[in-house]
Amino acid sequence: MKKSLGLISAALVGMAALGACGSQEYCDLYQESNEELSDLDFAEMDGLDKPRDYAEQLRDTAPNDEIEDAWQDVDATLDGLRDALDDADMSFDDFKQLQDQTDGLEPPEGVSKKQLAQLSTNVSEIVSEHNTQEAWQTIENYGDENCAADQ
Repeated sequence: MKKSLGLISAALVGMAALGACGSQEYCDLYQESNEELSDLDFAEMDGLDKPRDYAEQLRDTAPNDEIEDAWQDVDATLDGLRDALDDADMSFDDFKQLQDQTDGLEPPEGVSKKQLAQLSTNVSEIVSEHNTQEAWQTIENYGDENCAADQ
């Protein structure tokens, strides 16, 4: 559970960590998302809308099919997380509290162990189904190979 939640958290934060690259439109959007999301603390996020909007826009401006597919997986993961939270009858604030817990054994106040188990199952399936880790690796590899601030 912690690993799956960690991958989704990394996806949210990782969107801001990548440098601009590819086509100019893609580069500009990457820079914008970096500026917008890099100062955004996960604990201060009020939902998935902003990261999801950037993932969708980056997917639509991706410089090639491989990067487009990777962003599609990230986008689908974020949508899946929203659905998983809804299915478990949990809020994004509940999710953030789970991320803040160090032991991961007790659900946040107002969240039952049944809800937590449902979320855990759903998140694991989402991460696996959408190859979230592989998608981020593809995006990062492309950035490492093709992108630099001084290019």
